[in-house]
Amino acid sequence: MRHGHIARSVFENKKREAASLRIQKELRRHLARKSYLELYYSAMTIERGMRGMAARCELCFRKQTRAAIVIQYLQAVILECENSSQDLFSLFMIQN
Repeated sequence: MRHGHIARSVFENKKREAASLRIQKELRRHLARKSYLELYYSAMTIERGMRGMAARCELCFRKQTRAAIVIQYLQAVILECENSSQDLFSLFMIQN
């Protein structure tokens, strides 16, 4: 074999090796990014669900609190009506 042929063969081997390393690097990068995005979107889905659940619980709590306030107010009106000589309707209209 001639010296040029050996050098060209070595160069071609190095070129193929560099190309294969580049392909391996890009494949590893692609798989790592794909895995990261899957984890990221899973975390976002869980977080979104938790925020929604917290908002629904907060809404339920506010509705219950409002209902309790209305009940307590009506109990106070009824108690005041029982203690006074006014009827319930007129007492309720005076306070509003």
